[in-house]
Amino acid sequence: MSISEISRRLDLSHPSVSRHLAVLRRSGMVAAERRDNLTLHRLTHLGEAVLGRRD
Repeated sequence: MSISEISRRLDLSHPSVSRHLAVLRRSGMVAAERRDNLTLHRLTHLGEAVLGRRD
């Protein structure tokens, strides 16, 4: 998801979402991929494991 989409879904400001995502990226729980002028974020396997999600 993009920062805008996350912000909208969680009713948080863009800067707040950006700061949280930076922490999650550094911890290895979220990965970011640049597509054109958009950065998309997704959970990594570690992030899914921490949340208790399974395939």
